[in-house]
Amino acid sequence: MALTHFASSFCTLPTLASPSRALVGPVSSKNYRSLPPKVRCMVATEASDQIVRRSANYQSSTWEYDFVQSLTSKYKGEPYTARTRKLKAEIRMRLMILRYCM
Repeated sequence: MALTHFASSFCTLPTLASPSRALVGPVSSKNYRSLPPKVRCMVATEASDQIVRRSANYQSSTWEYDFVQSLTSKYKGEPYTARTRKLKAEIRMRLMILRYCM
């Protein structure tokens, strides 16, 4: 009973209908193989300060940094900046109208 109270904060244990119906019985040679293996816990005595990061098979870019920086776009300048501002304002107005309609 104390175990279920203690363990309830981090795991769930099955509750028994009555204390006389125990799930664990005496160990005999017949049911010994059905028991779970023992768990052995060990404490590490030394801690490592080195942080190991996984790469997850990361492959670097095939384009060099200077090449990417040298790229130009025809979609920059004042006409496109003004259009972007206008579209953002229009979306804000639509979202405000939608919020007030709900």
